[in-house]
Amino acid sequence: MIMGEMWWKRMVNSVRFLEDVQYFIDSGKSVVLNFPYAVPFLDIMTDEISMRVSQNDKNFEVHDVSETIKIDGENTERIANSGEYILHKFCPKSVRVRYLPTVHISRERYVASCKDTPLHTLVVCAVGIDPHTAQSWIKSVNEYTENCTAEEHGIFILVTHGANVRSSGCVECLQFSDYITDYDCMMLCLTMISSLPYSRIQKLYLSEVASNIANNNVENAGLLVSAEADLIREPFETTKKIFEENNIKCTRLEEQVNDGVWEAQIRLVFPRIEDYRSKIVKKYESKIQKCLPITNSINERIDKANDVEIAQLYTLCSSKGIADRSECKLLEKMRKARNDLAHHNPLTFKQIMDLGIF
Repeated sequence: MIMGEMWWKRMVNSVRFLEDVQYFIDSGKSVVLNFPYAVPFLDIMTDEISMRVSQNDKNFEVHDVSETIKIDGENTERIANSGEYILHKFCPKSVRVRYLPTVHISRERYVASCKDTPLHTLVVCAVGIDPHTAQSWIKSVNEYTENCTAEEHGIFILVTHGANVRSSGCVECLQFSDYITDYDCMMLCLTMISSLPYSRIQKLYLSEVASNIANNNVENAGLLVSAEADLIREPFETTKKIFEENNIKCTRLEEQVNDGVWEAQIRLVFPRIEDYRSKIVKKYESKIQKCLPITNSINERIDKANDVEIAQLYTLCSSKGIADRSECKLLEKMRKARNDLAHHNPLTFKQIMDLGIF
């Protein structure tokens, strides 16, 4: 199953979003689908909606309204607004020429009163709606629906992104961000790599890195996680190659990659450094306690073994002979890794391997 189908057919919250779209359409209402960014896997989404609404005896059509022109004879010009689009696309020329602004008030009302239009029996999915014109589309759909004199009326699905819109009249607005969280992007990545022969922590880390670098853009995250181990071995080089191959623009790519990798390490590597510190403290607690009290780097007094930070722990274990050589060596690496992460410097793949986390 390709990742787009996986996203719209298997991810719980994406499916719930489409179920609500279907519910409102079945109830006779038009809907706005407002995304925070470009629509993920648009063609697959529209195919899935088409399948879901095919049971309501209306034909389903997808219209890209982003760059639309009208052609009458030899004249070609751009369609100016949503009302003109509805008139031009859903009425034959013989009907269009009878439209009079002074008589019919608006194109939407005129189309609503026409019997010779297929619009009344359609579900129209309008994609490519600019966020600045989304409100005018809502107004047009409301005006058409409220004035429709036919036994049934057409239903619109208005697809846009980043628009300041809300439910109004006959149009229900569904905000994709109300359904989807960062967790959903992570789940897509984890599902895509679920069959790989990696450990649980490796799968989590790879999915975190892909999601973070992609800034939770599910299409980009899916491309990145498909690189598998290459992404965590050489995150910047791998991301750069994938973005170039797929014409994905990013003005500060190296910074975005470093931030994404660092955040994944803070969530998954940093806690394991702390786990190792706690393990050593517990193992040698009585010996460590005999060396206390000490002061830390800001002159705070440390009286309890469990409060000894990893830097002081390394110093005590190596200078006092508390831990064996291999444990001291690993503590040294852990101390270096913790300091790097504390200063917002992501660890290299070799560092992580040396820590024994993977």
